[in-house]
Amino acid sequence: MHIYRSSRIQDGFLFFRAFLYFRVFLIIVISSSLQEVVSLDNHKYLEVLYLNNKALHTCRDEEAVSRPKRSRTHSHCRKQMDGCFLTTKSRRALNAQLRLKAPAESSASASPLGQNNPLSLQIPHFTEMGSCSTDGTRKKSLEMLGGPDGQLPEKLRHLEPHLLERIIYEIMDTDLNVCWDDIAGLEHAKRSVTQMVVWPFMRPDIFKGCRDLGSGLLLFGPPGTCKTMMAKTIAGEMKAAFFHLSARTLATKWVADSEKVVRTLFGIARCMQPAVIFCDEIDLILNKSTTYAHQYRRRLKMQFLTEMESMDNKTARILLIGATSRPHDLDEVALKHLTRRLHMPLPSPDARSYIISNLLKKDGLFSLSEKDLNTICCLTEGYSGSDMAILVKTAAMGPLRDAMKEGLKDIENLEAEKLRAVTLEDFWISMQAVRPSVSPNETGAHAQWNLQFGSMSL
Repeated sequence: MHIYRSSRIQDGFLFFRAFLYFRVFLIIVISSSLQEVVSLDNHKYLEVLYLNNKALHTCRDEEAVSRPKRSRTHSHCRKQMDGCFLTTKSRRALNAQLRLKAPAESSASASPLGQNNPLSLQIPHFTEMGSCSTDGTRKKSLEMLGGPDGQLPEKLRHLEPHLLERIIYEIMDTDLNVCWDDIAGLEHAKRSVTQMVVWPFMRPDIFKGCRDLGSGLLLFGPPGTCKTMMAKTIAGEMKAAFFHLSARTLATKWVADSEKVVRTLFGIARCMQPAVIFCDEIDLILNKSTTYAHQYRRRLKMQFLTEMESMDNKTARILLIGATSRPHDLDEVALKHLTRRLHMPLPSPDARSYIISNLLKKDGLFSLSEKDLNTICCLTEGYSGSDMAILVKTAAMGPLRDAMKEGLKDIENLEAEKLRAVTLEDFWISMQAVRPSVSPNETGAHAQWNLQFGSMSL
């Protein structure tokens, strides 16, 4: 019995040693296959793999493309592409590049993986993209930055061309069809922004010297309180170029090029003055420094602060608007540059009434009396602006639900004119499903921070 047990232990030990040798062998094989791309950043490598894979499957070019042999590394990266490395928006931008004809091989347009790599794909240069794009979007973007001759300004020539195009294509927002009337309530905020933000940009000759209030604005408050709409309205009133930067996207999708993206963004804004840079969730970038912060986050923060300091130039007509729901996480140095801080509270009863009537009247579904509106407003205390919009949309489904209960089987036979208007009962039912998304503790914390650091008042 003792001899049998000893032999089993010895067999198990041999099996364990064989398993360790196999792992070492596997690591060596994988390391050798990754040797060619070890100097590349993972996101760029995945982009090239994605473009190459799509090109092989679609074969958009006239000449036939031979399918290369897939390696273990290629399969591994394809699995990663199905995860969080390439978002849907990034894939759309990459798919748009497939419609471009690849230029002749040159040092400027060579693939970062090397010419001999079977997975390489020639990606056009920015200036070449502007001339060969099928939809003309990139050509228009180039004309916005330069002139008809296609020459970029001297300030932008040292920046990477693909980042210039990416900012124009993905960050710059030209849809500024928003006015003050689209924002419910917040009369004090509208008045303060007009007097302390819009007027200084319209009349820089008056707002100078002691009247110069800086070039930074902070919008803080609970989520869903029209901070983005406020920023767009400001840009529209100033007739300025509007850049909508998401800090979360910057910290995830563009993590490898985040510093370059920030540098390029501010460089483009200087060439397109007047300009408004709106940074959503700015606390993710300019948060308080901690010992455990990642190195790239510290570099990104320093780059952002450097660009903010350069905006203090008196001749610059650039406004930085930061939005956050966690103002207490912001760094003190960042608050020094964001001199104007505006609290965006939850909508008042009058504002909630305006949201309900405005949304329903646009679709011809409004039939509520003044008493019904007051009842709904009393029951929706603590709802944010986005909560109210969801509540109205849910209530608007009430007439359709009743039509289905009456025997409607085919939606194609339903006449929209025969649907009844939205009633108070529809809102009663909707409030059982749509709850407030902001806690009272969060609301109180914002009010307390506003008393201590808020500065938007005349």
